Amino acid sequence: MIRSPSPFLVIFAQNKMNKAINIGITGESGFIGRRLVLGVGVEADFVRVPFERAFFGDPVALHRFVQACDVVVHLAAQNRPSDDPSTYQTNIDLTERLIRALQDVEGHPPAVIFASSIREGEATAFGQSKAACRRELEAWAAGCGGQLLTLRLPNTFGEDARPFDNSFIATFSCQLLRGIAPVVTEARRVPLIHVDSLCRRLIPLIRECATDGSSRIRCEALTSDFYMEVSEVLRLLEGFHQEYRATGAVTTPADPHLEELRRTFLSYCPDCSSTFFYPKRK
Repeated sequence: MIRSPSPFLVIFAQNKMNKAINIGITGESGFIGRRLVLGVGVEADFVRVPFERAFFGDPVALHRFVQACDVVVHLAAQNRPSDDPSTYQTNIDLTERLIRALQDVEGHPPAVIFASSIREGEATAFGQSKAACRRELEAWAAGCGGQLLTLRLPNTFGEDARPFDNSFIATFSCQLLRGIAPVVTEARRVPLIHVDSLCRRLIPLIRECATDGSSRIRCEALTSDFYMEVSEVLRLLEGFHQEYRATGAVTTPADPHLEELRRTFLSYCPDCSSTFFYPKRK
């Protein structure tokens, strides 16, 4: 009986001939992943290799996915509870399953971009898991001559982020709209980046990794767009909330970063649209 080839391998072969870049995104249904899927989709030389979370439980499917990729962007992770041991074990488990699939690749493995965090290494399950995942990926890359780019991401916010999970800005916004007083647990100045800006930064890095062809292991901090005190962010959101309750709308700020925060706040209002878009290339 002759079996038909895997759709992943067909995609891989066709795109190789056309010199397209095959991009796989673990966690593509998550907060950053959804936006990155849109960003990859408007690049003429990028082709997305579809990913499903179920692949982590199916070694054959995960191997086929990895085999079809030129670059794998590893976003899949558990963020909260940040101090729960299950967070550490989940993130280690996902990364180790990915590494096992990478080890089984025929020929040169795809480049890997690992989404870490500025909180990597902190004394929480989340921070420790990110540090451990990076070490394991670095050991894999060093052992096979693979290419790894670890990116320490700043605090990322935007429309459709999950409250109590992806972003404290999402949490504060939802609490205010539910009549709950947010509490600032850490009085500090934090680096912030809107998710769309983050994905625009990722696109050239993906292309660079795909075309580099070298065996490099790098770890870089992705620069933020701006900084704000957590308490300052809360005061701004409280102002948005007061205006929204009084008028049903929020005045558009002149500052583009404050406008990003306004749009994020409004995305959680029950009578406002939370749709988003990724601008087309010019």
